[in-house]
Amino acid sequence: MSPEVKKRVRALKRLILAEYEIKLRFDAEVHLLKLKYQKVYEPYINKQSDIIQGNYEPTKGEYSSSDEDDELGKIGLESKEASRQEPKGIPDFWLNYMENSFKFKSYILPHDVQIIRHLSDIRCNRSEEYIGFTLEFHFTPNEWFTNNVLTLKFEEYPLDNIFHIVRCYGMTYDIQYKLTGCEINWNEGKNVTQKIKNVTLEGT
Repeated sequence: MSPEVKKRVRALKRLILAEYEIKLRFDAEVHLLKLKYQKVYEPYINKQSDIIQGNYEPTKGEYSSSDEDDELGKIGLESKEASRQEPKGIPDFWLNYMENSFKFKSYILPHDVQIIRHLSDIRCNRSEEYIGFTLEFHFTPNEWFTNNVLTLKFEEYPLDNIFHIVRCYGMTYDIQYKLTGCEINWNEGKNVTQKIKNVTLEGT
């Protein structure tokens, strides 16, 4: 490579690095905007959670529409007797959501289904200190583990240290996430991530 070409390559690298710095600033501003609106969304998410778990019964003004009123009326007449055994909230909401989601359904294994039936809420909390978020999975009491909440933390880089990231990574575009899960307190014999092998000893 000639000296003149090397100069051009070095200039190109500096331009790309400057562009990368802009990208990091953009990501930081987007994160802060999401953090701002997370607080705006919160009352709506709380009410959604209450409806799903059966802690709140929607009023007619919250569920009624002209197209649906007739249908609900017919259902009400036909199932008046059955309504005495009406389930609480929306049963298996999160299981149905995941099984119908392209993002989640491929990760659900047969042994996961009964556990996910106990999933009562999912929350996404963005951090004020770093680009990233923590997922909270809330569960009702179950036979598999004693945790009420399982967490999964995704952390990319600190919001207040963008220039350090640029210097450290330079031409590297792929910043690796730090992924941290919580400890699951499995009940004895209920850890679905472990396989139990039956070993037969000679002479027994």
